[in-house]
Amino acid sequence: TLQQLPGVAVGTEGMTGLYVRGGGADENLYLLDGNPVYHVNHLLGFFSAFNPDAIKNTRFYKGSFPAEYGGRLSSVVDVRMNDGNRQEYHGNISVGLLSARANLEGPIVKDRSSFNVSVRRTWLDLITGTALAIVNKNSDTKESFGYHFFDINAKVNHSFSERSRAYLSFYMGQDAFRQGSKEKHEDSDDMFLWRWGNLIGSAGWNYVFGQKLFGNLMVGYSRFRSHIRQEAKGYEIEGNRAERQSIKRDSRYKSEMEDLSVRLSVDYSPSMNHRIRMGTDYLYHNFRPENSQQRSWVNDSLVNPVYELLYDYSLIKGHEFSLFAEDEMRVTDRLRVNAGLRYTLFHVENEIYH
Repeated sequence: TLQQLPGVAVGTEGMTGLYVRGGGADENLYLLDGNPVYHVNHLLGFFSAFNPDAIKNTRFYKGSFPAEYGGRLSSVVDVRMNDGNRQEYHGNISVGLLSARANLEGPIVKDRSSFNVSVRRTWLDLITGTALAIVNKNSDTKESFGYHFFDINAKVNHSFSERSRAYLSFYMGQDAFRQGSKEKHEDSDDMFLWRWGNLIGSAGWNYVFGQKLFGNLMVGYSRFRSHIRQEAKGYEIEGNRAERQSIKRDSRYKSEMEDLSVRLSVDYSPSMNHRIRMGTDYLYHNFRPENSQQRSWVNDSLVNPVYELLYDYSLIKGHEFSLFAEDEMRVTDRLRVNAGLRYTLFHVENEIYH
């Protein structure tokens, strides 16, 4: 839907990337209940990471956006998850050629609290697994290949009173790719496994101080992680020796980003056509761009194995602090003005950027 709007380019046909007014695909800020989302698709871009059953509404800013948002250049996609029905239970199940999804929502305490849960999974791995089983039946080399993704959305909200309301939201999405081969008559095989995905959780509290003033407090956690594991097992002949020695290698690579965030904001509406919002954000970043391990076993006999271990680890910590204030005024039915200021301080590796 967003790709059909003016000022938005698709990039590659059939993919979920957004290129807004000449910006790059990584210059868009994606938020899920106020938390940043770093990986926004499945199947290398063919499926969106946002399950339609779990979405309540979406705000899309292209070009200029309010001062409460920051950190990206091109656009903002602010997605809010469905709170659930407080009156009665609803659910649906959808089965397609590539994936299936289910949704259930309803009241916990009628008129006061509710829940919404959505799950989705593709079964491409089941299709390829069945096809390869037929191919491998009469072959000396057993090939394995599979891909699947799943995601889970859940949200619970509760009203303590007419003035006080809180919510908890959770999202987990993961892609997995597997490829390997195994010799039927030899103790030799290769395996490649790649998993990547998001884990997001947030808790929020809204309180109405009066007819003109209310506040919001949000605490969130967001993580993107990519894991690659490769194993190889076989034999080799050393020099002129007739005996074979077994060799096994295990390589692992990890890369991840992790955020802890706190946001406090207040809204003040002195009149129907005038709204002032101000607040502060704090994000604690953990960047692990590379974490690699490699182990090797060379086994002349069962008595004298030789181990080799290579290890590399990197961790970068960052602190991001922001202050913002904005004033939104409706001048006429056809004219609205939003003016604001935002200040950000970023501290990383003993350097401070403003």
